[in-house]
Amino acid sequence: MATWRYFDAVLDDSESEKAGGVHVLRALQAENYCCVWASQAIPCSISWLGEFVTMFTKAVAEAPFR
Repeated sequence: MATWRYFDAVLDDSESEKAGGVHVLRALQAENYCCVWASQAIPCSISWLGEFVTMFTKAVAEAPFR
């Protein structure tokens, strides 16, 4: 069984320059997500970065979301 230790949203830098970017940021913060601005391979995308722990191992998972 795996348990999430943390879960962060990584928003593309170009999203911060768009009018809707502020709304996306506020919506994620309202749900208590930690948000970070960083360059993404896909413009205007959001990636999720999290760490989960199992009984035997610790792993980091990253899943892009468009």
